[in-house]
Amino acid sequence: MPHALLLSSKFPKNDSRLEQMRSSLTEQGYQVISLSYDSGGEAHRDEETRDLRPRAAGLLMLLSQLIIAGVIAGYFSRFYPLAMTMIFWTTIAAAIGLTSPFGRSVRQSVFLWVSEYILWLETAKHRFQLVWAADSEMVPMAQRVAQRCGAELRTGDR
Repeated sequence: MPHALLLSSKFPKNDSRLEQMRSSLTEQGYQVISLSYDSGGEAHRDEETRDLRPRAAGLLMLLSQLIIAGVIAGYFSRFYPLAMTMIFWTTIAAAIGLTSPFGRSVRQSVFLWVSEYILWLETAKHRFQLVWAADSEMVPMAQRVAQRCGAELRTGDR
């Protein structure tokens, strides 16, 4: 059975346009996988759709905790305590900068980059014949997936 990927920036439960796209592709014989960037949480997300941004946030939180744990372990094991102190406070300053209003664009870029990496991992499981970007924000990601799979790319509501 051929696979189709439906990408959207949001895929809420009550969006009939995206439901129609998915059902139309299913009627054409595709097995449809729906991915969205961020639907606004479990209460708003369609049950058959996976969100990329919350998974990216979890991955980034895990990475930051591993870095801090490594710095603290290095500090207490007397492994270059001055260097570990500098790395620790630099990491804290970077975290404060990223969470401030001034770090919004960098934060969005990091989330987008990690989300695209998760998209790459998710789409590596299947060979898609069709990639459909429902929103203009998802077109660059859809182009990269379609190019990697050699799939047909469709955008918008057509």
